Amino acid sequence: MQCAGPYAMATRRMCRSLVDLLQVTRSHANAAVRRTSLFAFSRVVTTLTPTAFQEDYLDEANEMLEWLLQVVREEPDQDSRTLAKLCLSALKDKISETPTIQSSYSNHHGVHRGGRGGPGIEVVGGTQSLGLSNAQDAPKALKFL
Repeated sequence: MQCAGPYAMATRRMCRSLVDLLQVTRSHANAAVRRTSLFAFSRVVTTLTPTAFQEDYLDEANEMLEWLLQVVREEPDQDSRTLAKLCLSALKDKISETPTIQSSYSNHHGVHRGGRGGPGIEVVGGTQSLGLSNAQDAPKALKFL
């Protein structure tokens, strides 16, 4: 997936398949499996373009964020917590790079809509809001408009 690059025809399908698999492996009893799940997720976030990520994962972005914040707060494995922090940072960067889609529609109707007619994503706060400084007090970093 990463070697294929963000513009290969199969990249988005490969990313989708991997994200679907991560639903099962991310809560595995073995810390090494959970850590590998985080690494695999980081490849999805870094491989897809910001627009492709928003189009394909807009409905799941909040769930992804909740998972990563939970790992930062509760995971006993230090390496997994570190990977989750890196994933949160990459996810924040990916979302903040996403161009405003249909901005003329929003200006005209007072509504911001993302890809495929869904709501847009807005990043709220900086790195601290992602739980990178204080995971216990980390608020939601994504807000659906």
